[in-house]
Amino acid sequence: MGKYREEVKGWIEKDERSIEVAESLLESQYFPEFIVRSYYGMFYITRGLLVNDGITKVTKHSSVIAFLGKNYVKTGRIDKDIHKMLTEAFNLRQKSDYELFWEADRKNAERILKNAKIVVEKFKNFLK
Repeated sequence: MGKYREEVKGWIEKDERSIEVAESLLESQYFPEFIVRSYYGMFYITRGLLVNDGITKVTKHSSVIAFLGKNYVKTGRIDKDIHKMLTEAFNLRQKSDYELFWEADRKNAERILKNAKIVVEKFKNFLK
């Protein structure tokens, strides 16, 4: 993990906690909150990936996603489907947090969690 080892470990721990909380929210049917926590799991592991590569100044959600697309997907380091999963989760997180009359459902929530686990696994492999 190199120079930023402790910071990367911190992002991994935050990611794991977010996914764990998301899973607990599914059964209570708090689907918008579930999507938010699932997304944050993806966001935190993405931050860990960037920090591992010495990228510490890119912190805003949209900037992290754009940076990942430009510097990891376009160079072939990350599959474009992974980027799409992160982008979709970000968009649903935005709706969950900011749209008054949008309601998440179980189908969306389960898909986002499944995708979050895929993203997390792929990025953890990069961090080994």
